[in-house]
Amino acid sequence: MNHLVVLGDQLTDQVGPLRALLDGTTAFAEPILVLEITSVRHEARHVQAVVLQIAALRAFAADLQERGFRTEVVQASTLGEALTAAQAQHKPIGITLMDPSQPQDLEVIQAWSAANGVPVEVVDNQLWLTSVAEWEAFKVGRKELRMEYWYRRVRSARGWLMEEHAGKSEPIGGTWNLDKENRKRLAPGTNVPAPLYGSVTPLVQSVIGEVLADRTRLFGDATALIWPTTRREALAALNAFCDERLANFGPYEDAMSKEHEHLFHSLLSPALNLGLLTPNEVCERALETYAARPSVIPLSSIEGFIRQILGWREFMRHAYREYWREWQTDNGLDAHEDLPELYWSGDTKMACMSRIVTTLQRTGHAHHIERLMVLGNFALLFGVQPQQVDSWFLEAFVDALPWVVTPNVVAMSQFADLGRITSKPYICGGAYISRMGDDCTSCFYKPTESVGETACPFTTMYWEFIDRHSERFAKNPRMATQVRSWAGRPENTRKEILVRAADVRSRAKAGEL
Repeated sequence: MNHLVVLGDQLTDQVGPLRALLDGTTAFAEPILVLEITSVRHEARHVQAVVLQIAALRAFAADLQERGFRTEVVQASTLGEALTAAQAQHKPIGITLMDPSQPQDLEVIQAWSAANGVPVEVVDNQLWLTSVAEWEAFKVGRKELRMEYWYRRVRSARGWLMEEHAGKSEPIGGTWNLDKENRKRLAPGTNVPAPLYGSVTPLVQSVIGEVLADRTRLFGDATALIWPTTRREALAALNAFCDERLANFGPYEDAMSKEHEHLFHSLLSPALNLGLLTPNEVCERALETYAARPSVIPLSSIEGFIRQILGWREFMRHAYREYWREWQTDNGLDAHEDLPELYWSGDTKMACMSRIVTTLQRTGHAHHIERLMVLGNFALLFGVQPQQVDSWFLEAFVDALPWVVTPNVVAMSQFADLGRITSKPYICGGAYISRMGDDCTSCFYKPTESVGETACPFTTMYWEFIDRHSERFAKNPRMATQVRSWAGRPENTRKEILVRAADVRSRAKAGEL
């Protein structure tokens, strides 16, 4: 019999070969081999991401052992070395594992198999909602790959939020995407229920001590670990989100707040990315809540939440498998600046940037608008080399894995591939940040100003970006208006803005912005 191998982001007994083992429909040689890759401690990562990965893996293995399944944690610096260590100790005639989320890992496994003569059975990774076959079918006949059309296709196939109308299946409410309804600013005094966090168990505390003792390049603080490390904690967090925060998730999905850093977001991505929760059960639980409380939970909330998981999460996974090699070098906007030090220190008079980086240091999390329209936006406007931005996002976030970070950063946020999966760069000036959040009320800089000492760097750099790329975007239907607006300004106004932009650039490099 083959040995079952469990990778560190497949910590599930709900689906896959481990589910089949628990159900008694298959058998594997003992022990179950759970691979802990130790080099993660010496990479540029958020300390909480490292603690979470190790603690969740060890808790998962211990739980299997307690339930009567002989289980062993195999530690090694790399995936290939872990497989070699398992081979040396257990002499497997073959191994079975779920398809890795990272295509690079599959290449390592296949190369190891060929070099060592150990057959590898790779089964479908059921921690995803959609299959590679669905992606391949979606691609047929398309010149462009866009999430919106993917989302419509796979949502319709599953019947989620669909209804029959005149003999035809249509989206409930007649509209696929209710994003325009989800742009409310959080009003002062709004009640925001606190998320249900994970607990610092003795196991978690021991891992924190172990990681800190071995600390090298790790970013952030480990003292406020808030993330579930077990399936039981993750399920409790899912239930708390659905019961207490799903209703207001949609309207305030894009809002930013100094007082409520997590707002109504689910905070479930770390648990999903580890396998502690399956995306199917997360979506089904949310859909059940909506069905039971349709007068309380607006359609825009449940639709927005389903779109995040079935739409963006699945789309980015498939796109990464398609283009990960190209994204390692894409730099279509010819961006070559270094990432300013303020991304690590938070030391800046820009209130939004300072707050978000400080929150990242403490929790390892910021929501999607803070990632895209503040952190990513400034790097894009500044002209940072896109792979540097990618590396920083992989370092700074607790839920960071290449399959989700790289397409969202290199392709979507930095537009470095010039439109493989998006049609325009996501940029904004200070006015948008002011409209969606409250940071600007206490900021040194003024969002409406583009010149002068107190001009918002976002506003100034926005127009400098348009100037720098005006020829490229003049014919882009989603950017042409901005290009014409810039060209229509008086020449002396444009010169003033470009002088201020040069000053912003200089101050950022000197750590004085």
